[in-house]
Amino acid sequence: MLTVKPKRLLNFRYSVLTIIIFLLLYSSFEFAQDNKKIYQPLNGSVLLSLEGSATFSQTDYQTSNIDFAWRGLGEYYFNLYSKYFLGLRLAGGTGFIAGKDASFINQGISKSFQTSIYYAGAGVEFGYQVASQIFPYISGGVNTLFFDPRYYSGGRLANNAKNVYSRRTASEYIELGCRYFFTDQIAVNLSFDQYLIPTDYLDDLKRGSSNDSYSQLNFGVSFVLFGKKDSDGDGVPDDEDECPNTPWGIKVDSHGCPLDADGDGVPDYLDKCPNTPKGVKVDATGCPLDKDGDGVPDYLDKCPDTPKGVKVDVFGCPLDSDGDGVPDYLDKCPDTPKGVKVDATGCPLDSDGDGVPDYLDKCPNTPKGVKVDSFEI
Repeated sequence: MLTVKPKRLLNFRYSVLTIIIFLLLYSSFEFAQDNKKIYQPLNGSVLLSLEGSATFSQTDYQTSNIDFAWRGLGEYYFNLYSKYFLGLRLAGGTGFIAGKDASFINQGISKSFQTSIYYAGAGVEFGYQVASQIFPYISGGVNTLFFDPRYYSGGRLANNAKNVYSRRTASEYIELGCRYFFTDQIAVNLSFDQYLIPTDYLDDLKRGSSNDSYSQLNFGVSFVLFGKKDSDGDGVPDDEDECPNTPWGIKVDSHGCPLDADGDGVPDYLDKCPNTPKGVKVDATGCPLDKDGDGVPDYLDKCPDTPKGVKVDVFGCPLDSDGDGVPDYLDKCPDTPKGVKVDATGCPLDSDGDGVPDYLDKCPNTPKGVKVDSFEI
């Protein structure tokens, strides 16, 4: 049987506050490290929940009978713009706790009891989104509790009937739970509460130095109101996001679209040429078009139709090693001396057709067909 000493109520209060303050400070630190806004169902929303519970008593009776209760919750969550969530809750519920102890019959005490409970109170909730649909949390708070110990047959137990104690008291609770969101508006909840009570009369008996307490296992459904959704997690809510399918982690502008620093229409995270001059046409990778594939983009290419595979200079024009005006890939005489006039094939002119180029021909007007030496005089 679980018992709770009165002194532990104060310790419990400070323990809950310490945990929540620590988690809040930790979440603030984490958010400061990465201040990207994140919208998730609980941030900036109101949550309404209805839950059924199984109750377990920890009293002077040896055995706890499992009984039932139900509760309603209304919660408001601050918009932390992160995966952390912090909320305030109002809660109210009713139900029963029960127990039995056959040995009490010999002491003239009822062998069982069933206490009606009614409570309303407030608390704080803190948690973290561990996955897209899973939201575990811890909560703590205080309630005003009304309790009415009775026989199972319905009549009030002896001390209750004599008004030995007040049927109204305070209670404190700590709760561990988890929500699973089927959609951004609907979730199912599973949680466990431990309630600490500063009285030993939940079962109508005052025995020993320990107070009574009870716990609940809760299951229910929640509905989200007013929350904003950010499906791609870029910090811009869906109703303002002009690019709703941005990959996770990509920096976006105020419209939710990936940044495009050079304005070429290709977002920075895909742009392999991020510094393209404004107005230059680009391909799908964000690099300037290069129609002839010579490695010089069209906007710089002075010879935009160079055949494929031809080596070019920085202007995109085919190389002309001897500077005769005929590119190397067409030049049949690639080593013509500088300044020598050449024909369309890059070879020096031979006006009289004697086989000696004009720039070497000392008899430039030799009749056609006349044989000459290599150094005609």
